Amino acid sequence: TAQGMAQAFRVGEHLHHVIGSDGYSPDWRVQFYVSPYTRTRSTLHELRRYFLKKMIIGMREESGVREQDFGNFRVE
Repeated sequence: TAQGMAQAFRVGEHLHHVIGSDGYSPDWRVQFYVSPYTRTRSTLHELRRYFLKKMIIGMREESGVREQDFGNFRVE
C-alpha cells in the first residue's frame, strides 16, 4: 500500500540516521538480508531508496528469516 511504502521509506531514513550517528565510521556500509516473501522484498525496495548505492554492500535473500513460518510450525 502507499502507506506501507511510506513507512518503509521512513524506516530507511531512521536507519540511515542511527548508523550514521557519532561513534560510527564515516565509511560505514550495510548488508541487507530479506525473506523470500514478496511483501518483504517490497519493503526492502522502499527502505533502500534512502541509501546511496556505495553504502550498500549487498542484498541477500535468506529463507531462514521467513517470519510467517514461525507461527505455522509452533507446537503448544
